[in-house]
Amino acid sequence: MKAVVHSNDPVRPKVVLSVYASVKKFFYVEPPFLSISFKPGEINSRYADIRSAHGQELILYPESWNLSENIDYELIEIIPKSHYKVKFTTSPSLKDNCHGQLQIKTNIPGSPVIKINVRAAIDLD
Repeated sequence: MKAVVHSNDPVRPKVVLSVYASVKKFFYVEPPFLSISFKPGEINSRYADIRSAHGQELILYPESWNLSENIDYELIEIIPKSHYKVKFTTSPSLKDNCHGQLQIKTNIPGSPVIKINVRAAIDLD
């Protein structure tokens, strides 16, 4: 990224600065957007994978989920305080397409929130 600095110096009224940043990830979420196809009346599941970065301890606290009537989720700890899976399962009563988001708080300073977007769509095949 470049930034232009204006000054009252007649020799150099404008200076262009290059700005570089390195963003340190605290965790990885794969996939960040999850799509589940289903046939009405059937149960279908998909998983999201959450891993801590750099060996840092990661503790998850589910915060909000707005599809509780249509899709259930289960937070599964694979490796304690490091690796989790989230299992999303459609309800047999689900009859229409829907979308929502699971928000999970973490123990990381600054309280980063993990957001997993979920969409369920009727399989027409």
